[in-house]
Amino acid sequence: MILDSGRNNGVNWERYWRDVTSDAGTPSPPWHFGSGAEMAPYLPVMLDHLAPELPLVDLGCGDGLLTDHLARHYPVVVGVDVSPAAIAAARGRARPGLSFDVLDATDVEAAARLRATVGEANVHLRGVLHAMDPADWPAALTTLATLTGRRGRVFDIEITPAFSDAVEEMLGKFAAPPPGMAAVARSGLRPTELDSPSLRALYEDTGWTVVAAEELTGRSTMRLPDGSYFEYPFTYLVAGRR
Repeated sequence: MILDSGRNNGVNWERYWRDVTSDAGTPSPPWHFGSGAEMAPYLPVMLDHLAPELPLVDLGCGDGLLTDHLARHYPVVVGVDVSPAAIAAARGRARPGLSFDVLDATDVEAAARLRATVGEANVHLRGVLHAMDPADWPAALTTLATLTGRRGRVFDIEITPAFSDAVEEMLGKFAAPPPGMAAVARSGLRPTELDSPSLRALYEDTGWTVVAAEELTGRSTMRLPDGSYFEYPFTYLVAGRR
């Protein structure tokens, strides 16, 4: 599913998070499932590649649910998101070593200010690039390079085109998506197809060295009418600056 330009902009994300955080009737995000450990089945790999000697920036942290879990493994964690409504909710989780702030992933100057505050950092981002207009990817990669410097690494998790196939198969069987997925669709947000080779090339073509990559499938807690759970394909990579 390729986006029309501008569909995944900050306005739509703010609208979505404002509904989620202010309306009890809005389903929780479909990427929130189970415990923090269940939300990050890749965490053991991440811990192998992103050592805690550097701060960790959780880029696109949303309301901070997963960021809170990551902060149990890294002593200094900063969660950032384009949506002020999401950050307002996330700040309720703040504690020593864990903070939150508004930051647009395409705002390189804002990234430089954060870098000046925390120093070189590792960066975790889950589903951020596929939730952006592809025209914004170059600026986002520049932001990542600004945050990591020479010592930091990026751990990037994105859904693959197989996700679109899984959604189409589900709709063919049940006609309607789970409520959480439907709420995202109503907000005007759509994922962009980004397969593993394309994700790798995006990094390598902009001065990164990919040190690890793999495709996996995870089980969400979105239950389907037949009692099964929606499974989501995703890919991850670990990269550092050359």
